[in-house]
Amino acid sequence: MTSVSEKAAKGSFSLTAYRGDVKTLLAFNLAEKDAQDLAGFTIQCKPDGQDPYYVHNQLQFENASGHSQDPKEPANSSINAPIHKFRWIHVPGSIQDTQPLRGKYIYTVTPRFFDKDGALQPLDQQLGASVTIMVDGFQTKGLELGFTRGYVQSQAFVHHFGPKATIQPVDKANLIFDTSKESGVNASGEHFTYQEQYEWLGFTAREKVFGILNEVLKDTSLRLDMFAYDLNEPDVLSLLLKLGKQGRVRIILDNASLHHASTPKKSNAKAKAKSSSKKTMGPPREDRFEQLFNKTAKKGLLLRGKFGRYAHDKVFVVRNKANGAAKKVLTGSTNFSITGLYVNSNHVLVFNDPKVAAAYAGVFDEAWNDGVAKTKFAKSKWATQSYSFSSPQTPKTTITFSPHDTAFTNKLPTSGWGTRCTISSSCAVSTGRMPSSIAARRISRKAAKRTTATISWPSRTATSRPCSRSKRSCWSITSTSSTAGQPKASRAKGGPPREKSRRRRQRRQPPSRRNGSSRRTANGPPNISIRRISTRWTGSCSPEPIPAST
Repeated sequence: MTSVSEKAAKGSFSLTAYRGDVKTLLAFNLAEKDAQDLAGFTIQCKPDGQDPYYVHNQLQFENASGHSQDPKEPANSSINAPIHKFRWIHVPGSIQDTQPLRGKYIYTVTPRFFDKDGALQPLDQQLGASVTIMVDGFQTKGLELGFTRGYVQSQAFVHHFGPKATIQPVDKANLIFDTSKESGVNASGEHFTYQEQYEWLGFTAREKVFGILNEVLKDTSLRLDMFAYDLNEPDVLSLLLKLGKQGRVRIILDNASLHHASTPKKSNAKAKAKSSSKKTMGPPREDRFEQLFNKTAKKGLLLRGKFGRYAHDKVFVVRNKANGAAKKVLTGSTNFSITGLYVNSNHVLVFNDPKVAAAYAGVFDEAWNDGVAKTKFAKSKWATQSYSFSSPQTPKTTITFSPHDTAFTNKLPTSGWGTRCTISSSCAVSTGRMPSSIAARRISRKAAKRTTATISWPSRTATSRPCSRSKRSCWSITSTSSTAGQPKASRAKGGPPREKSRRRRQRRQPPSRRNGSSRRTANGPPNISIRRISTRWTGSCSPEPIPAST
């Protein structure tokens, strides 16, 4: 069951729950005639066999006196500070410690209202609706999905691990460090390890990555082929070294300047200076892993290379050791690194289909045998045609592998307003229509400030939404219709470590736009006005249709 709906015993309210990957999207409907003095929604969650709890808001009343409040609950509990949205994604374990995470959940959502004097009225259970839905890993046919929590869960991270938690040891001299060592202590005095942080942050994407690595390690009849870009997650490296020692893994590892220290030409003064700067910081981690791997593993199992500026690939191909037959493949946006798994918001796809895996295996063999040569690969059968799959094991899926030659590039189908479906420098996947404005990255920062964009999502009506100052995300504008109650943002400081560039981008935005927080209007109602639409697609907004020639 992917969704379930129920109506309230009294009134027009209805609730629909959509099943995701160990998360649930809750959607609320309320007739306009019944939305007078609407204050928001109270959300209660009850995992199977556990006590119920209320979902927490990111806002609370600045002055709760005069409003109906439950003294046993914190001020930002949704029973005391109703949610100001008509949809909510619940990710178990974000605030409350829910163990186990998976199982049947009962969600009860109740609309809340202000009285004529602007005070929050007590909860009326007859106005609410309840649904029961399974919360578990998402799989359709033989395709599994996994997601990291990422920095978007920053407030939840602070709640669990505190604002001063470190994502890795300060001393980065050790490439492979013991993740079972203590990482820090949170505000409640609870001690935690790096591994506990990693399991929480890596979420289901980490489960998929380590699931495949451990499967291959335990089954000596299997071997692994791997494309990697960032490669520095300590426990991943440890498993790769074990497989390398047994001769059961081949790795094509990126050798762009970010990951590989090259010797500059004598005549190039800038290159010399850059090389000198790198030496002061030590060799890149990928270089250090290469040296360690070559000492430990059998010879000829690691190849460095790239087709263009870099090899931005993250792929596992599980194969039979004896005959090389492909069994399954993992791909997606998740780098096998601390940043990729535990800082950024990423996903993985696992195709449990030998036919899909065989295509990736063929791509790997082509790249391996040609020494990662761009010209040869672009002319191969893998780069000059699309591969479509639809079977009892795999939903309708089309895959292309780049780099392509010009002739094939011009034949590729377009999506939405004419943007190419190929989305990465290699191994692009489309399991349906993607957001149709990827090419909007061409919009200048100046244009993005003043443009009202049109977002086109599959099978949905386009809506006008203003672009943010940043080219990397869009924001929607919504508001409540209540006439009282001035909430204030109570956002926890800190969060999981982020890349410096992300910190700078957030600082450049108004405080009300950071992390999807809310702001108040000067007069009357609380205005829940800013919400991030997308952080996954670089060009999630576009001022006008983009011709196919782009």
